[in-house]
Amino acid sequence: MTDKPTLEQLWAQMRASEVSNWDGVSPRLYDQCAPSIRPRFKVPARSSVFTIGSCFARNIEENLGQLGYDLPMLKFDLPAEEKINSRAANIVNKYTPPAIYQEVKWCYDIAKRDGIVNWADCEAIAFEKDGMYYDTATHGRYPLSKERMLERRQHIFDVFKTMFQTDCVVITLGLTEVFRDVERDLYVSNALVAIGPLRRALGERLEFVDLDFETSLGFVRGALDLIWDMNPDARILITVSPVSAKATFSGDDIILASIRSKALLHTVITEVIRNEPRAGYFPGFERIMLTRSWDVFAPDLRHVSDFAVKGVVAQLVQTYFEVDATQRQDFEANIASAHDAEVIFNTNLVEGTAALEAEDFETAEACGQTALEQAIRNRDINNGELRALRIIDAAITARADWVARDVVLTRMIELRPHCVAWIKLAYNNYRLQRYDQLKSNIDMAKETLPDDHPSAAAQIEKLTEYWKNATGAAH
Repeated sequence: MTDKPTLEQLWAQMRASEVSNWDGVSPRLYDQCAPSIRPRFKVPARSSVFTIGSCFARNIEENLGQLGYDLPMLKFDLPAEEKINSRAANIVNKYTPPAIYQEVKWCYDIAKRDGIVNWADCEAIAFEKDGMYYDTATHGRYPLSKERMLERRQHIFDVFKTMFQTDCVVITLGLTEVFRDVERDLYVSNALVAIGPLRRALGERLEFVDLDFETSLGFVRGALDLIWDMNPDARILITVSPVSAKATFSGDDIILASIRSKALLHTVITEVIRNEPRAGYFPGFERIMLTRSWDVFAPDLRHVSDFAVKGVVAQLVQTYFEVDATQRQDFEANIASAHDAEVIFNTNLVEGTAALEAEDFETAEACGQTALEQAIRNRDINNGELRALRIIDAAITARADWVARDVVLTRMIELRPHCVAWIKLAYNNYRLQRYDQLKSNIDMAKETLPDDHPSAAAQIEKLTEYWKNATGAAH
């Protein structure tokens, strides 16, 4: 048994350390906070790294991919109509401990069996409505046919099973507020609560739970044990996402609820990695939240700016990963470039929005175009191209340039093909008297129409009448 240090030894250690007392902290809180870390392991260069968790996991994988690592989640893809935004993998984000555990357990059971997903594997997470199925473990807004759900679940398994083979698994924990299906004793995706018909249909079955420490600890430990059972040499990095909760069902102030959630998850990780040499913590949350600059946040002051994410990954790599020196230098040089691009993007987004409100449409369009250039230059800006195009679209609409608007709307649909976008394009084609395209747009709007969007349904009906009147189609 190792002797505990004496009080005098602890005092001497604290006094001798450059990072153990607050006196030397101030310089490390500007530009970007850089907590000192003692890594327990190093991940070899060009290793495979599986990422699971909140949207911050997507940020990490995109940046690690630029440094020569093999990121299986970057290979995850979906048809355009099933994506919720430009990142296909956002549909399988796992924000809470039970969401992560359930997906790991689901994959573990199939991997232990034969690797083939059958309908029995899907029944517990499938909710049937009008012959179509919602996957309650994902964030998909639209229901799928039974065949398509089975096919997509096989794809999810084929990518997720790599966690049992990779050199490193990175887990980002985000939230503690969850909804439990009491009938099936499973936790559902929080995003599904926003789908009106599904929320109303499942209402009596869903129980709101704000997870406590012991429950959260059990789920996180359970997930790690399953990974290590099949992949005992895997190194696991766990962090708390710095992205604040979007909403709370607790009735409390969202600021308090979000910090309470992050604090609990931080404590869970501390307990999980205690005396476990295969697991380590990375302070991404602290690096963002303690930086004395608003530049680390996107304009919503919730998501993290791209250059700040790159800074987090740069320290993560320096601490836990072995990277070719040239690649690291190039990556770190890109951080400054990303910062410049994001500052220009955000400035023009704000000024463009203000110009729209002032009905200065020429300035608004110019700001939108500048923001668009920066978004294309720096693809990591969260939905940057789409946000810039919305300003350009509003400015072009004000001057009734329907031909130019056709180009903008077509690109917006390529980025996010949802119902409202198809309706906008349909109206534009009606103005341009392109009736074949109008009919095609109406059909696509119908295919992507959410059940709880009566105003969109009314617009589709109105557009259908326009098409019939314009073409003489039979009523």
